Amino acid sequence: MIDPALNAALNRPTVRPLMLVEIVWKEGVTRVHSGLGDYQYNGQTFRGLGDLGKVSVIKQQNGESPSRLNLTLSSFDDSVRGEALSARYVGQPVKLWLAALDDDHQIEASQMLWHGAISDGGVVVGKNNKITLTVSNRLEDWDKARADRYTDESHQARHPGDRFFIYVPVMAEYPIHWGSDKNSIPLKDSI
Repeated sequence: MIDPALNAALNRPTVRPLMLVEIVWKEGVTRVHSGLGDYQYNGQTFRGLGDLGKVSVIKQQNGESPSRLNLTLSSFDDSVRGEALSARYVGQPVKLWLAALDDDHQIEASQMLWHGAISDGGVVVGKNNKITLTVSNRLEDWDKARADRYTDESHQARHPGDRFFIYVPVMAEYPIHWGSDKNSIPLKDSI
């Protein structure tokens, strides 16, 4: 659902859209936008990339299927390429906003369009130098296996002293007789 203020700004005869991207690296945060110069947004400074940065088409999908987009930075020097090759960027969070500018080129309305993490990246060197980051949305995480289990040992590793899952093994194997006097579970006797 699009924000009503952003929708109104995008339906004017003259539209000034702006894409804002925030990538949280292990070494710091990068904030850029699709225009030129600096913009203040949410108390942070976003630097303009102009035509050097591109965002692939964002496809709207119904249901719970994950989708991806590509962020591309082109025309870079050797130091930037070296940093991109040595960076550990997989799993780093990414946010993307669409904003509309008013007649004074100030951000009038905005809405977050994307929130996810970097799933892959690559560098192309040659006639068209570019760094491409593939970003997947949060739905893709649902398909990944988790290291944590619903066991007392797993819970103790994260929260020492909290015995929330102590009775799980007993409960999993105990027969439950609904509507019967045999329904109570002797938890204190099981440990």
